[in-house]
Amino acid sequence: MIKAPYNFVPLSKKAVMPFWADHISQDIPFKDAKSGTLKLKITAESPIYVRNGMPRDAKDDDPKRNDFNNINGNYFIPGSSVKGMLRSVVEIMSFGRMKNKVNKDKYSVRDFQNNDIYPKTDLSNKVECGWLYKVGDEYFIDKCGKPGRISHKSIDDFFNSTIAEFFSKKSNLKKTIKVDKDWITAKSARFKYEQFKQVRKENRFIGIENKLNQFEINDEGEQGEIIFTGQSGERFFDKKDKKWKGKHLEFIFWDKEPTRTPVPDEVIKNFFFAHYDHDKTQQKEDWKWRKLQLEKEGKRIPVFYRTHKVNGREEFQDIGLTMLFKITYNHSILDAINNQQKNADSYDLAEAIFGYVDDKKALKGRVHIGHAFVSNGKPTPLGEKMEVLAGPKASYYPNYIKQSPNDSGTVRKYKTFMDRDATIRGWKRYPIHSGDVKRNPPPEIRGRVNEKVASKFVPLPKSTEFELDIAYHNLREEELGALISAITFHNTEGLYHSIGSAKPLGYGKISVSIEDGLSKEEQENALKAYEVYMDYALKHSTLLWFQSEQIKELFAMAKPGDDDSKLEYMDLTDFVNKKGRGKNDPKYTLIKYRLLSGNKVDVQSLVDEKDLKEARIRYQDEINKFKNLEDIEELKSKRFEETKNLLEQKVKDLKERLQEEIRMKRTKALQREIEQRKANEEEERLTNRAEKQKEAQERGFVLPDDFNALNKNAFSVLSKQILKYAEELHNMNENKLKKQLSNEPWVQETDFENIKNVMIAIYKHLPVKSVAKWQETPLKDNYTFKKAKEWIGEEQAETLFEEFLKS
Repeated sequence: MIKAPYNFVPLSKKAVMPFWADHISQDIPFKDAKSGTLKLKITAESPIYVRNGMPRDAKDDDPKRNDFNNINGNYFIPGSSVKGMLRSVVEIMSFGRMKNKVNKDKYSVRDFQNNDIYPKTDLSNKVECGWLYKVGDEYFIDKCGKPGRISHKSIDDFFNSTIAEFFSKKSNLKKTIKVDKDWITAKSARFKYEQFKQVRKENRFIGIENKLNQFEINDEGEQGEIIFTGQSGERFFDKKDKKWKGKHLEFIFWDKEPTRTPVPDEVIKNFFFAHYDHDKTQQKEDWKWRKLQLEKEGKRIPVFYRTHKVNGREEFQDIGLTMLFKITYNHSILDAINNQQKNADSYDLAEAIFGYVDDKKALKGRVHIGHAFVSNGKPTPLGEKMEVLAGPKASYYPNYIKQSPNDSGTVRKYKTFMDRDATIRGWKRYPIHSGDVKRNPPPEIRGRVNEKVASKFVPLPKSTEFELDIAYHNLREEELGALISAITFHNTEGLYHSIGSAKPLGYGKISVSIEDGLSKEEQENALKAYEVYMDYALKHSTLLWFQSEQIKELFAMAKPGDDDSKLEYMDLTDFVNKKGRGKNDPKYTLIKYRLLSGNKVDVQSLVDEKDLKEARIRYQDEINKFKNLEDIEELKSKRFEETKNLLEQKVKDLKERLQEEIRMKRTKALQREIEQRKANEEEERLTNRAEKQKEAQERGFVLPDDFNALNKNAFSVLSKQILKYAEELHNMNENKLKKQLSNEPWVQETDFENIKNVMIAIYKHLPVKSVAKWQETPLKDNYTFKKAKEWIGEEQAETLFEEFLKS
């Protein structure tokens, strides 16, 4: 069984859109409109905490930072908190729409347990690599093809680094280093770049025989760059499986001609969303570093990507910072909502009452909720608490996506955002606890609590009472009834609201009662009007309103259950285990709370069949009147609209002409800017080369201090150092050196003796077999002679080889 401190009220298939929503006015009241003030009493049935609204610049160590919300010691619940609590209940009870409450972002997933949505082998074979960069407001990738791989051992052998040894010790993964103002952990890619700076990234690589797509550094190979990615764990030998496990390979991005391939806006948006660019608290250090390079420093960053066909054309599908990156789901939360609610294109009852702002228009709410101040003396705070409050993870599909479990609460196959017909579970709620507040984690493991992930707060005690006023203006009786129904759970005893922080642990359980403002009879009339309208609006497309699954689940969660242990957080390992680690392991999903708890709440209906018949006639008549008003207004404004459209078209044409002129000017300006930038870069490049050339001429050829003639790679290192020196000395690359200096030495005459001595030292330490083979090879076929001839000239090379033969 999956445990969670939350559950869901199913999203209704039909969203109820009141027919009067477009006719609401702050100035012209409805016929028989209701206005007045309700006085409410809130009683804390468990300790309660609402965060203190301190200034943003308040210091972390400010002793008042974690106090209950107050002004000069007067504790209160902000009206906005009460409004949010009631509005969410109205949305559920009146079958409101959800599509306008989410964005179009798509989640990403990296789930090694579920091969149906994350085909790891396929990704390894299909993912390619490249360099992502930004020009203006657009993003581009220079493609590098399939990445190569190089082992830590190969890197260490060539650069005398200790990467393999470092990551073979589990304790090293906990190490950190400080870079600028940031502390960098050993698991990050940035750590490798900082810790192993002796590794030169740009090299030539050649494939290793019998090792698929693995390479080692070799001057005769293809040019590329070593790219480090994060280290998930240590490299170790598994005695049971008798093989090495853990990451030991890095990547090679090959040098290619820039492709400057544009990246679609949606792909970039999903890339940023996958790395929690919207939530700094969840961002990883490598993302912060790479984003800074990309956005602020104007650098290219290495990325991996997938492509797919769009209208017959190959386009980027998604991108990430590692080869096995979080891939983007096919569908968004909004898609999953639209699969359930297909008619939600107008305004719902909660929007009509509390107001809304969208792309089309805005409506001011007709309900004002005041602050709820403590009313039964000055309570004594309970002292500072420190608890771990896990954030919502809507990407955890066993809970957040509607599944089809069997009687044991398991499924054969999970629905996810990859599926076109996936639907969300519904409105998230925290069921009411029956007992005392909980600790998280439990007391027996509290010693392992990390203060960085814990929340500190100072709650007020149980039995604290608050009072507030709710002023309402120009509400229809149905709307007033919806408000009262949300406050009183349709006048049902024994049900509770929850408010504030730490609700998953049982804090914030409150009872709410109407103390004044409406008589019991007036309240009942309003409740009846609301229930009648809901039954009319549903038109028997489901059970009667009070019998619906939505009402039953909501009321079940508002009633304290018998077993609070079912509302505990799962251990982190359970989130993985409950999805089934093995192919044949059971796959669990969150059970509906009514079934899980056994809570059953009987809702008393206030409506009979006669009420419904009268309502159908009354509402149809009212709809016709609204329609007639609309027809009259339409006739009156028809000519005005025609004239307005003509004027708008002329304005539009003028704007388009102006925008085209502006665009052309900007394009030309951008082209000039690009050309000037290229010219500046070329000038800077030539200046740098000239400085390097002058420096090389004055310095002469010098080997690095750690050069060792005894090393088996000594000649390769010498060759590389001479090439680097010659390129700087003559200000040209290797190809030009070979063409333009084909009969001249690459180095200065003053360097001849130094290079000859080094080569003699290397020669003296060659194995006997290698020397014999070398001496038997004619000079014209001897690789070393050809190199020496390029470096010091043919005459000096022949003299050198005569010395070799004598030694």
